[in-house]
Amino acid sequence: MSLKKLSLVSSAVVAATAALATAQYTIDSFTIDGGGGKSTGGSFVLEGTIGQPDASNVMTGGSFELVGGFWGAIGNCPADFNGDGQTNLDDLQILLFNFGTPSGSPADADGDGDTDLDDLQLLLFLFGTVC
Repeated sequence: MSLKKLSLVSSAVVAATAALATAQYTIDSFTIDGGGGKSTGGSFVLEGTIGQPDASNVMTGGSFELVGGFWGAIGNCPADFNGDGQTNLDDLQILLFNFGTPSGSPADADGDGDTDLDDLQLLLFLFGTVC
């Protein structure tokens, strides 16, 4: 194999590898109204819940756009993070451990996507309550 062909093949392999390495697509949360399950196509897999209404601002990233919905209202005991039926020191410990955490925190009492002073205020207001 000539040096020119070897160089060309090596360049193609590096370019293909770089393209695959940057193609990291994720959907962190989603709903499928009127049905649910798994949809696949090529290397993509999408799984969803059913019966969720849609309402959201448009979300964009690169050349992708997503218009979505919302999850249900806060439950009866929004500051009972460990699910023991009461808001107490154990829940405060969970909140403090997750304080400042962006989306996905188990201590997001007000459901706004982060754990901050608003969540602490809600926990303190509900402190000592039994659900």
